[in-house]
Amino acid sequence: MSRIASSLVSALVALDSASPDPLHRQLYLKLQNAILTGRISPGAQIPSSRELARELNVARNTVLNAVEQLIAEGYLQGEHGSGTYVNRTLPDDTIRVPRLQATTPQKTRIHASLSLRSRGLTTISTFPPSAGQPKPFQPAVPAVDAFPFHLWA
Repeated sequence: MSRIASSLVSALVALDSASPDPLHRQLYLKLQNAILTGRISPGAQIPSSRELARELNVARNTVLNAVEQLIAEGYLQGEHGSGTYVNRTLPDDTIRVPRLQATTPQKTRIHASLSLRSRGLTTISTFPPSAGQPKPFQPAVPAVDAFPFHLWA
């Protein structure tokens, strides 16, 4: 695995102290962009937080906040005692959801993304109760007989 020099990262990441965005957010966005565009390759080791903070002339907590967010979102992975690496499988590659046709009716679009069981549950209507009173002590069923339907109507 290749190790990225901290001077290279600081060249990729130019922080603007006059910007309204906090420094950790700027660093997060710049690193994320460099990873997604391939300027920092998958599997590459990024410099330590101390090195990066010294090179960028920011507090170490600024770097830690940005790196922790990237780890939480799956862009980076930390290996205890070894360092922090760019994840080989990026979250933007795995999270893509296929778009549905804009010409399909709304009901079809909803059902296309639901499981068979969920589709069946969308047709069930329990409020207001239509088939007599609900049985007592059913889990997840509120006291619908006490609800003021006449006021809400």
